[in-house]
Amino acid sequence: MVVSPDTPEPHQWILRSSFQIVAFRDNYVKFQRSTDMEINPNSVQEYYTWVDLGSAHDIGLNWTESQLFGFRCAAELYTHADKKAIEPFDVSGIKWFRLEAVFGL
Repeated sequence: MVVSPDTPEPHQWILRSSFQIVAFRDNYVKFQRSTDMEINPNSVQEYYTWVDLGSAHDIGLNWTESQLFGFRCAAELYTHADKKAIEPFDVSGIKWFRLEAVFGL
């Protein structure tokens, strides 16, 4: 995400990172997690975040050979004081994947 010079400069912003896993066949969101991070626009220029998904079983994904899933994420900025959404925002492309069986009983 690149912040435009026209973006309002409050003392503090909130960066919301949202991660989703969607099912290919019906575009249903199978898993979503969002995290908010307070950032100061006048100090650090780069921010990083990560998501710990756990196992596919832990987040409710069932393995079948024909099931495809997609991973996407979004980044949004909000003002700290009133939680008002401001520009910019960004949404990633979808990275498609298929679960693999690790072992069988």
